[in-house]
Amino acid sequence: MEFRKATWEYWGENAYWGLLAMFWYRSRLFRSLSWLTLRQSRILLWVVFVLLMLGGVLLTMDHARNGYSTLITVLGVFEVYTFLSYFRSFPVVYAVTLLAAAFLGCLVFFRERSVQRRRRFPQLVFPILHSRTVVTLVCAATLVPLALGLLLGDSLIHNPEQAVPRKQTPYGGIAEHIDRLGDLRPEVWNTLSSAEKAGVLQVAANIEREYLGLPHELNVVVTLSTEQTLAYYNDSNHLISLNIEMFDDSTAEESLDSVCHECFHAYQARLCDLYDTVDPAYADLLPFADVPRYQWENDHYIDGEDDLLAYYVQTCEVRAREYARNRVQEYYYLINAVYDGVPG
Repeated sequence: MEFRKATWEYWGENAYWGLLAMFWYRSRLFRSLSWLTLRQSRILLWVVFVLLMLGGVLLTMDHARNGYSTLITVLGVFEVYTFLSYFRSFPVVYAVTLLAAAFLGCLVFFRERSVQRRRRFPQLVFPILHSRTVVTLVCAATLVPLALGLLLGDSLIHNPEQAVPRKQTPYGGIAEHIDRLGDLRPEVWNTLSSAEKAGVLQVAANIEREYLGLPHELNVVVTLSTEQTLAYYNDSNHLISLNIEMFDDSTAEESLDSVCHECFHAYQARLCDLYDTVDPAYADLLPFADVPRYQWENDHYIDGEDDLLAYYVQTCEVRAREYARNRVQEYYYLINAVYDGVPG
């Protein structure tokens, strides 16, 4: 590798691209570690960033002062933190990647070391640099699922189950899908991958869409979010987004409750649409009793981070909690009746 940069230019280039990558990573892919608080996770990210960037620059300063080395250094920083924070979501991909990187890295190191010994060149720096490059490029696979999730859709994790729109053939209710819903039993749920959990919840969302009579599908996705809640609903694209920060550690009942809660928000939105077109003579019918309040709250919605109590007592949230609680009881009543032989 040849020298391409002056010393000051090389330091500046690493600092510039490193900080730019840090800004992007913090805003799009950062995730706190399960055993640390959010603040501690952010501190750890900066510690990893400073140590690996500094180590990478010092390692390459005298032998590979070029843009390619900068790329490898920057990639390595975020691969390490990504491995720590996302391993639980992609255990197979990350384990295979780590083993492959270790094997190829050792292979390259000993091969380069053997070549240098034959040339009577005792320095270890080039074998280390070459193996570092191979390991970093192989470990780039840890970023692939996240990058594809951001580029190709709204979800970080592929949901194996499809959202079902309204069809002439009914999708069915809880009883018709009891085989899949059996995965909501705690002893089964805790053995599932994140993708498998998302698939079960998509089945539940399809059931809720049918039960509530919604004219559109409901898509369950797993995302990164700054929201301090397990799930939230976006009516513009009919997405029920599960926050990966909380999803991996949530119980089956908490996850099902959140999905049912968000499904009812979709139902509330359709009631509001209908209310605007209904004949005034029918506007006071019981199904529309809460709709004027829903519409007002949509225009003056209070987020839980701004005022938790005011958020909690909003009519739209009260009704959604009531609905979700009752539906979760129905799900587990049938699940327990089928699998345990007794009502839940």
